[in-house]
Amino acid sequence: MSDLLAFKFNSKPFHDDMKRKKEALQKREATNAKAVAYIDKWIQDNFKSQGVKATGGKWHELSDVTLSMRRKKGGGAKILEDNGNLKGHWKHLYTHDAAKIQSGVEYGLVHDQGNPNNRMFGKAKAPIPQRKITPTREQVWPDIKKIFKLFLGEVLK
Repeated sequence: MSDLLAFKFNSKPFHDDMKRKKEALQKREATNAKAVAYIDKWIQDNFKSQGVKATGGKWHELSDVTLSMRRKKGGGAKILEDNGNLKGHWKHLYTHDAAKIQSGVEYGLVHDQGNPNNRMFGKAKAPIPQRKITPTREQVWPDIKKIFKLFLGEVLK
């Protein structure tokens, strides 16, 4: 007779545990909120670095016309922070199934991508250079994965 390892498998507790874990894995809203908060922090750090975090180099300098207009109004020369609306208004959108962050001002995308024709406000004006605000997937994915690995570790322990 050969040596066998034998055990009795009680499937009811196992199936109940798997059902609880499956339900817990579907409740990702808090984890998605953490991912959005992480990206928001990344964006704020990019503003502090004036674009270095996003591109490795500083954002394109302000034009002389823009600087002149700001000085007339008593403003400064901080790029993309004339009044703080772009920097300070980001919408955090998340559910159990999705996570998204978007600019709370309509011109956010124009600055993030640039606008060589600058027809955003009607007639053509000077081109708006790209000043990358948001991260690429590659820039944030390693840390986003850590957030979800922590979630998985808690649920599956």
